[in-house]
Amino acid sequence: PRPAPPRRFAAMRSSTSLPVRALFERLDHAALAEPDPFPEDVARWAAFLPEHVRNCHVRSVVGRFHRGATAGSDEECPQAVAQVAGRVWSLSQQAEGCREVQRAIDGAASDEERVAIAREMWSHVLDAARCPHANHVVQKVIATLPNEELSFVVDEVLEGSNHMQVACHKYGCRIVQRLIERRSSGQAEVRRLVDVLLEGALALSLHTYGNYVVQRLLEHAEPAQRLQLVETIRHNLADMCRSPHGCTVLLAAIRCEQGLGQGLLARDIVREEGLAEVIKKTRHGPAVLKAAH
Repeated sequence: PRPAPPRRFAAMRSSTSLPVRALFERLDHAALAEPDPFPEDVARWAAFLPEHVRNCHVRSVVGRFHRGATAGSDEECPQAVAQVAGRVWSLSQQAEGCREVQRAIDGAASDEERVAIAREMWSHVLDAARCPHANHVVQKVIATLPNEELSFVVDEVLEGSNHMQVACHKYGCRIVQRLIERRSSGQAEVRRLVDVLLEGALALSLHTYGNYVVQRLLEHAEPAQRLQLVETIRHNLADMCRSPHGCTVLLAAIRCEQGLGQGLLARDIVREEGLAEVIKKTRHGPAVLKAAH
């Protein structure tokens, strides 16, 4: 379990203003979100804290960093695997616990040990896709397991209509992106997922989180699938151009098309009357127009 902060430190956090509390949260995220610790990043963010609370907080966060770093040493790797056995799912739902599981996966001596850890996530993928901590464990499973062992992740994502819910979720979209990236290495299990995502490409492109999934498709899908996706975008240009997320996808699609030796999307953007004025009003509009010319 995560150790409780000192009372004095907890009091500091609760009594500070909203901007300072936001900095505390950013520091905690820097300390816990990634499996590899970077104390210097914590110090950089802590520089914005008031001096009377800075040193106390930096000591607390950097201490957690060092505990995480030393726990993954070669000598302790077998012990780390044994410590998570039988409680992978419960640990994965905790901020510190998900890091412990990730270290165990990285430190496993064989694919068999990694598979054994991953099997404890069976029937929990959808719940993990909604969890700010467990989603990191599923991402690690996708990145490290052999191709043939990933079918349970794909099956749970595709169950019913879950794929769209997962792809449009703040955390779930990360899992779908990692699966798409495995597709580029010849992962046959993900083909079904890619085909289904292509059917909902327009809705995903306009969504706050779903657009990241479409961008990964434009990068990692097969050439024929990427061209199919570009065609979908071309036929829905008006909707794409009015959306800030759609414009982000447009930029990725133009670059994708250029890499495939095509230029139809860029031509349509330039030629269609009034489209440039609409695009200019979005955040990424100027970049889209620059790429199209």
